Amino acid sequence: MQWAEEAKSEIANRLEEVFGNKEVRKEWRSHAENEDWLKFGEVYAPYPDIAVGPFNIHPGEQGEKERKKIKEVYNQHESFFQNLLGKNVHDLRNFLKNNNPRCLLAIEIEGSRGGKHMMGNIINTSILGYIGIVVVNEKLWEDAERVKKYLDGASDFKKTEPIAKKRDGV
Repeated sequence: MQWAEEAKSEIANRLEEVFGNKEVRKEWRSHAENEDWLKFGEVYAPYPDIAVGPFNIHPGEQGEKERKKIKEVYNQHESFFQNLLGKNVHDLRNFLKNNNPRCLLAIEIEGSRGGKHMMGNIINTSILGYIGIVVVNEKLWEDAERVKKYLDGASDFKKTEPIAKKRDGV
């Protein structure tokens, strides 16, 4: 766990150099200030280890403006993201990005847990961030690869669908 705490501080400090400390939040309460469906106390909401704004916390027209601002900031820093994501990502235009993010970047630092927890982190960062990233240490790399293969397979075989809504009080 020591590694994860050190990594969180180092990553947050470096992100503050690029985006400013107002936009970088550790343990961001993704529901605390929201005005939309993710209001505090009404629904589960994750606390990513690091979130980078702008943040999208309003419904309707204001939320649309916030989403547009997230994409503008992403475009302004596209070379930063290219460097961050590395040589394996040749064209960021083809990189999967969330079209309705809560923040520009959501990061989870996975230092000691296994696959099930890691899958939750992947899902949470994918839902919250325009770009979601899970950072793992060397000990967990094989677990991360297996989880990625599982999620890739679920997508390839169209296994992921919206969760069924409650019917007749059930």
